[in-house]
Amino acid sequence: MIESVRARFLSISALAAVLLVLPQPASAHLSVEPAFLAAGSAERLVLTVHNDRDETMTGFRLTVPRGFRILGAGSVEGWSDAKAGPTATWTGGSLAPLEPVVFEVDVKAAGVEPGPVELQGDQLYADGESITWPVPLTVVPPGQSTTGESEAVTGTAVAILTILGTLAVATFGLVFWQRRRARRDA
Repeated sequence: MIESVRARFLSISALAAVLLVLPQPASAHLSVEPAFLAAGSAERLVLTVHNDRDETMTGFRLTVPRGFRILGAGSVEGWSDAKAGPTATWTGGSLAPLEPVVFEVDVKAAGVEPGPVELQGDQLYADGESITWPVPLTVVPPGQSTTGESEAVTGTAVAILTILGTLAVATFGLVFWQRRRARRDA
């Protein structure tokens, strides 16, 4: 019975380690990098948009809130870009279902107080339908580093990988010890 419990424990531990190491699906249909912008500064935002509909996406629109200015929309092969007031639009392209595309836009946070803000992204389709997604962004005080999140993420990733490595070594050690003990007892 003890051997059965140990075998079950080892199987569950190995499965957990494998699941933690496998790549996770994207949690957002629309993501922005960097996720931080210093108040009063200009930054190029890189938007990764995933088409989750079964229809081909034919356009994308980004709208910024009051206090932001769109300085320019980056061109993407196959898409026409335009800016008008608080909106940047890409049209004329074709994004197949389940595919991603990357759009770039230069924005300035002029007169924006530090704190969380939300831009709006609209996926546009030939049938007239659209899907709206929030695009979260954090405005930090002027002069503050906007790379803090990436450093924190890197540190967290190293810690997680260290824990997973330790778990894997411990699991293999336990299996080796159990097999050696079973041979000795036989």
